[in-house]
Amino acid sequence: MKKLFIFISLILACVISVSADKKQQGDVLVENVTNEDIVLSYPDWQNVEFSGKVAADKLPIKPTVKIYMVRDSLIQLSARVPLMGEVARVTLTPHKLSLVNKYKKTYCEEDAAHLMELYPSGLGDLQSLLLARAVVLGQGEIDGPVSELADVNLLDNGNLTVIPFTEPGLVPFSYGYLLSPSLRTLATLVNIAGKAAIELQYTYEDRGMQIDALYDNMKGKKVNVKLDFNSVKWGGREMPPVKTAGYTKLGLKDFFKQLM
Repeated sequence: MKKLFIFISLILACVISVSADKKQQGDVLVENVTNEDIVLSYPDWQNVEFSGKVAADKLPIKPTVKIYMVRDSLIQLSARVPLMGEVARVTLTPHKLSLVNKYKKTYCEEDAAHLMELYPSGLGDLQSLLLARAVVLGQGEIDGPVSELADVNLLDNGNLTVIPFTEPGLVPFSYGYLLSPSLRTLATLVNIAGKAAIELQYTYEDRGMQIDALYDNMKGKKVNVKLDFNSVKWGGREMPPVKTAGYTKLGLKDFFKQLM
């Protein structure tokens, strides 16, 4: 079970690039694509629900993950395992971050107001990334004035890259997106100042999508997780809150320490 929670932690770190954007898109004249064209290809939304399974080489079971979001106000993530049901829940609003480990009967609640003061667009950026939409972190999706903060380039094979501009030393990582000619995200790449790299590759099939998430610490340790999202619903229903009566409340640092 310890390994399960290690992988859940990795999912929580990588899931910011999970996509629920399944709009059918036609090919475009990629040589003329602008940042605003990319954003206009994204369907408008108010709430969304999607779920699927997680698999990894060292994980003996395949937990399921369910995500529900309300635009600009709520993100819920639930992890479940066979025979045990829900084992973990994450809830984020503009006011509160809540983490629940139902297996250990512990929980953590943190005031998110200070975080939102430091990063006012944090919740919206996270939701856009969960929908596999190209964003400039801290600025939002790449239309309007934000379009000047990212560069779109056409590759020889017809795919496109979207590379946000980052000032050296301002943030400890660089990142970018690979898009298909139909403007679907094919990959998200993050390089953490030569210390680690995260690569997420997306494969779309029918109404579902598979994500290959690779974490490399640049010291010979690699972790690969596959997420197979087979159910996507524009709309959906909010999950009821977890009853934490009888649970032990922990600080954020101690909560994550127990997972490791």
